[in-house]
Amino acid sequence: MKRKKISYLITGAFIVSTLSFLAIKTFVPNFFNKVLRNDFSQNAYDAVNKGDFGEAERILKENIQKDAGNCITQLYLANVYLEEGYVGKNTVADVSAARKILSKLQKENKCQIERADVLMGYSYELEGNMEKAEEYYDDALKKNSDDPDALFHKGRISWFLGDAKEAEDFYLKAESNLSQKTPEGLKGKIFVALGKLYGSNGDNVAKVEGYFQKALKETKNKNLKAEIYYNLSSLDFYQKVNFKEAVENGLKAIEIDPSNDLGYLACARVKVTELSFLKDKTKIKKEDLDKINQYLQMATNLNSERAMTQYWFGQFVFALGDTSEALKRYEIALTKTEKDDSLGIAEKDFLKSEIFLAEGIVYMSLDDQENAKKSLMKAYAFNPVKTSFMIEAMK
Repeated sequence: MKRKKISYLITGAFIVSTLSFLAIKTFVPNFFNKVLRNDFSQNAYDAVNKGDFGEAERILKENIQKDAGNCITQLYLANVYLEEGYVGKNTVADVSAARKILSKLQKENKCQIERADVLMGYSYELEGNMEKAEEYYDDALKKNSDDPDALFHKGRISWFLGDAKEAEDFYLKAESNLSQKTPEGLKGKIFVALGKLYGSNGDNVAKVEGYFQKALKETKNKNLKAEIYYNLSSLDFYQKVNFKEAVENGLKAIEIDPSNDLGYLACARVKVTELSFLKDKTKIKKEDLDKINQYLQMATNLNSERAMTQYWFGQFVFALGDTSEALKRYEIALTKTEKDDSLGIAEKDFLKSEIFLAEGIVYMSLDDQENAKKSLMKAYAFNPVKTSFMIEAMK
């Protein structure tokens, strides 16, 4: 009788432990994955989130030496190089390093899963070769038509090429395929993409802001978080016209990632706009001018290729009365707009309209009617609604 009781207890304990194990696996997959996942991959992921790409590379290379046959670790390393290229804007060396890994795996027919195609496509996207990138994203979707990463990148290509409707379709499908197993960073990117898309379409502010707030909750990556706060600042600036909140979100971007230029740009554009509204220029404080100049210089030093920064530099010097320097900055901004791969076609058209409109206003201040008319006509070609409104307001 005693033996039977012990037997029942052992059986019961086994059943309880088995059910607990299955419950953890079924209902808390993130926890289950962490238990099974190697510490090194999580450590590398944490290093990338902090912007310490060198540490992430060291961790992964060390583990590749220990287990050369693990091709997944090599995909992790290729991804680190590509993220470093995106953040550091030094894409040539990083893309080359990533593509060397991916090409070797391809040649050896190892790890030829959709993730490898997405990474290869991303390497071409960083170079601005959208056609080649799209080919690889299509290959990834042939292997897995529901892969949210491939769908997100396919949507980005559509966005860059100016097809907002197609971009929305891919983004929404990517969102619908998110699960607990989806990396949080990817979730954040998808929510940011949807927020930017709906923001450019003029959708209601609450909807746009909701996506950005969801993105903040889904990522620990400091570079992406800085971009999200910049997008919130843009929403405050352009749609809510709340300059106080726009600056606050810009400062949050700087605090989270001082090496990201967008926070400085966000603060600068608000302060420049406030400066331009000031009718009595004798009330301008030197410390305010120094702060604006500091923001713009920091933004330029951190990313010299961002067209928007040069446009706002032009606006700054024009507000101070330097028309010659303003026109030079606008020309620099126009040149950089064509090469700025962070902007889609719709965003480039918007910025070109802003630049030509600013040029037209400068020429009008110089009483150069001929050049003013030329600039305003160019602005009208890119954004007829806003340009017409501004011309009417200036009469």
